[in-house]
Amino acid sequence: MTQKYVAMFTMNTESWNDVRRHNYQFPNYLSIHVTPEGTAIASQFIQRVLYPQESTNTNSNTPNSNIFETLWIFN
Repeated sequence: MTQKYVAMFTMNTESWNDVRRHNYQFPNYLSIHVTPEGTAIASQFIQRVLYPQESTNTNSNTPNSNIFETLWIFN
């Protein structure tokens, strides 16, 4: 999967989707960014992208979610 990630890096979100589907287990150099003071900016990697604001405003059925909710349950 690491080689697939490298090959598909320029294909925008598709390489991120693969990394997310495998629970960020590859490539091994991924890590959560830290501030210059050394504090991590998050406690975990994001799992989803939020819906656009226009969709939220015009569609009452848009789920209320955050970026850390998983899309799938891994068994």
